[in-house]
Amino acid sequence: MSFIIPYKQLQQADARIIMRNFLMVILMIILWFDGLTVYGLFPTGAAILNVFKITSVLALFFYVIFFRHQIDKKDFLLCLAFIPLWWIYSGEDNPVVAGMKIISRFVPLFGFILIDRDSKYKILSAWFTFYTLTLFPGIIIHILKLVFSIPFPVNEFTDFQGKQYDSHFFIYFYNRWNYIRFCGIYNEPGVIGTYSFLMLLFFSHYLSRFQKMVIWASGLLSLSFFFFGTIPFIFAIRLLLKRKYFKLSMSAFFLIGLLALTPMIIDQILKANNKSSVYNDLIFHTIKNRFNISEGSNSITSIKTNRLNTDNYTFNEFKKEDMVTILFGNFFTLGAKKFNDITGSGLGIELNFYQYGLLYTLYNILLIGLIVLLPARNKLLHGLLLFLALLICYYQRPYLYRIEFLSLMYIGVIEFRKFALKPKITEP
Repeated sequence: MSFIIPYKQLQQADARIIMRNFLMVILMIILWFDGLTVYGLFPTGAAILNVFKITSVLALFFYVIFFRHQIDKKDFLLCLAFIPLWWIYSGEDNPVVAGMKIISRFVPLFGFILIDRDSKYKILSAWFTFYTLTLFPGIIIHILKLVFSIPFPVNEFTDFQGKQYDSHFFIYFYNRWNYIRFCGIYNEPGVIGTYSFLMLLFFSHYLSRFQKMVIWASGLLSLSFFFFGTIPFIFAIRLLLKRKYFKLSMSAFFLIGLLALTPMIIDQILKANNKSSVYNDLIFHTIKNRFNISEGSNSITSIKTNRLNTDNYTFNEFKKEDMVTILFGNFFTLGAKKFNDITGSGLGIELNFYQYGLLYTLYNILLIGLIVLLPARNKLLHGLLLFLALLICYYQRPYLYRIEFLSLMYIGVIEFRKFALKPKITEP
């Protein structure tokens, strides 16, 4: 009899480990391919991804049963805080479709929040490895193609939304009208810019030298206006946490000087007579498509936004709507399809505000505060810096409910505290 009890305990322990590892692997796969990669947008890839998302429901169910006493109450509270974000599917005409989208989007998210912290680090570490190893060959192809004009065999693909991509070796994708900007295996360059910002801000001390080089190179080659705009913020935060105030002051003076010279530099670039198509496309995507420029003086009059693709619906139109639309959004009153027909596609907090309303936007800002507060205790100044960093990211891509952004933010808050207290620490 004395041998039976330990054997049963061993069986239970093995079952717990199996269920934890099963959920961890499922979440790894979903994070890898659902993180706005092109692979997850093709019909076959989307179907395979949906199978893993359905499986995650079962994996999370058994994980909660086996580990219900070990789940951190703060993590459970954070899961509850995400439930109001189901509102994003309020514009769906079919409630069954809305329910399926809620399950496929939020169950993996809840799985990542509830799984133990060691597993969270393993999931994110695996994603860093996948991210850098898949981007590295794409960076080589991108440089050889633009600098040396080396031709590569081209394959054409169309995703389930009808968007067309050209590909080299299934590891480098791009749109023909925007080939100058590096996408890698992601659906657009801005995704790489946002990931690079979060990874370099929170995980510079955690990543290997190779990973940091790849992330920096991909961020710069993406020509993401967001990434270039946040580079000073990344350096300022890191220098501030290291208490290198002199370098921080010198960097601030250098940045002010550079900003003062920017109009002159742009003027000289626009006056340059270069017939290279690569050069002209580079100027278009980095300057002409980003700034409104006076034709006579080549001076910058304002910054363009590519977050909203049409001027058919502006803030002046939105504030004329009835109170229900202002509070709950056009998706609730018009439906998603009708409103998308008016505005076209787009990203960013502005369109998000029109779609889901004032209450949804304010709640997301509150949720950012919870993400800053719950995973780790930070000092007041550090907490404010974290809140500002996540708010900047939310402005660019209001996707708190996506596992790839939440995972970077959640573990980023923990790593931020570690780096602030002990800058040399590298292990979770």
